[in-house]
Amino acid sequence: MVLTTTCNYSGRQILPGYGKRFAKNDKSIHVFLNSKCAAQFEHKWNPRKVVWTVVNRRARGKDLVIQSKRTHTKKAVASSRTYSGMTSTKLDELRKKYGDLKK
Repeated sequence: MVLTTTCNYSGRQILPGYGKRFAKNDKSIHVFLNSKCAAQFEHKWNPRKVVWTVVNRRARGKDLVIQSKRTHTKKAVASSRTYSGMTSTKLDELRKKYGDLKK
């Protein structure tokens, strides 16, 4: 298996033997795919505004991001409710008997 890294500017894969590393004074290391990415990073161009970068494509919805599978939720099961300790059959009898009083 080939160990690849990603470019800090463009977001693309860098194969072994390619790329350019840039170490800042604050001990942070930036890895770039090519001199084009390194130059645009030095000019402080925002990669979200540069059309060909992966970051820009994701921001515009052009690049597919791998999504996890949907989680299925259990549907609620209807249950017969009781009122003050009465069973559902007793409630149905009372509704039939006194149902006319509501109207």
